[in-house]
Amino acid sequence: MTEPAAESIFGSWSATEVPVAIEYPLEVMDEIRATATDGLQKLARGGLEVAGILFGVRREAGIRILTWRPIPCEYALGPTLQLSERDRADLTRLIETSVEDPDLEGLQPVGWFLSHTRSDVLLSPQDLEIFDGFFPGPWQLTLVLRPTHAGVARAGFFVREADGTLKSDSSYQEFTVKPLHRASRLADVPVPVAKDRSNARLKPEPAVAAPMATIVEPRRPAHAEPPLFRTLERHKAPRGWLWTLPVILGVIVAGFLIKERYLPPGNQPFSFHVFDAGETVQIEWDRNSAPIRNAHLGVIDVKDSGETKRYPLADDELHSGKMSYSRRGGDLELRMTVYPVGSTAVQEFAHFLDPGLVTPPAPPAEVEQLRKERDRLETEVKQLKEDLRKAQTVRRRRR
Repeated sequence: MTEPAAESIFGSWSATEVPVAIEYPLEVMDEIRATATDGLQKLARGGLEVAGILFGVRREAGIRILTWRPIPCEYALGPTLQLSERDRADLTRLIETSVEDPDLEGLQPVGWFLSHTRSDVLLSPQDLEIFDGFFPGPWQLTLVLRPTHAGVARAGFFVREADGTLKSDSSYQEFTVKPLHRASRLADVPVPVAKDRSNARLKPEPAVAAPMATIVEPRRPAHAEPPLFRTLERHKAPRGWLWTLPVILGVIVAGFLIKERYLPPGNQPFSFHVFDAGETVQIEWDRNSAPIRNAHLGVIDVKDSGETKRYPLADDELHSGKMSYSRRGGDLELRMTVYPVGSTAVQEFAHFLDPGLVTPPAPPAEVEQLRKERDRLETEVKQLKEDLRKAQTVRRRRR
């Protein structure tokens, strides 16, 4: 999620029916379009619907969107965007903890966006429930995108009218979002250039018949030919293949270095273990790993005796690196999810196997009783053997 620079190019949206004008950086809108398109391509039929929180500033004349954060969805109810109870709890925590995110300082949730891969640009009853439940402010908004496999998306904002009513079957002004690299001329953008987001004022534009915002790209620099370098005369390679081993090893090492350098820190794994501590278990994770250092929110799901419970971790708990849990049953299944700032959620799993219950020693009285019973049985066995021997002796004498 790009944090827009001071010299960002902004698009605008307004409608005469609603009292709110909306501005957004073209780079941010392009990121949202790309995220919706990626979700469409994850399944052969229909794809996955995605969503995110829109952060920005509220002005006297309207709303300025400046960045966004993804809304996690476990898709427990299918590929459409239907939030489970766990998803709703995660969304609540994301909104509450956004005030602690240094990258969101001075910003507030101005609404949310979602993609529709199986329906039109509208608000379904499920969408309205989320909109009213999590973004009830009269100035807060919803952005709906209908992505296509070609990368272009139809989009529309939904804003409550002055009396609180909301048109949900379609947007007052639907527009097309195209990839930035497909634009041809910067002059086609009918929007202002914002140099200071703190002092900029929004000016709503009059409604027109055609869509009011189209994504375009700033001018590209002129194509420059790569420089030419003089090459040395190639010497004849030595015979055999052993000389290639250092080259192969160098390529392998370089690959590991590139992976460590360019893999986003938030997507790297972290260690997650559980240990037996008598009646409790000790849960530990690597607090120095990149995902933990970059996160301010985490949750641990514990499946114990067939029931799963969720334990949210505040910032100080997350960075402590450990937690104790009193188990009720035997085996445990654990899942830890952290939400690094500016990256997708990272999950790790652990499994605890019950070491087994140790049978306590019997009391002294019971031990003595068992010994007496053992002695009695041994005496009976000896007597039976003696009776059998005598019977065999009598038979032999009769013969």
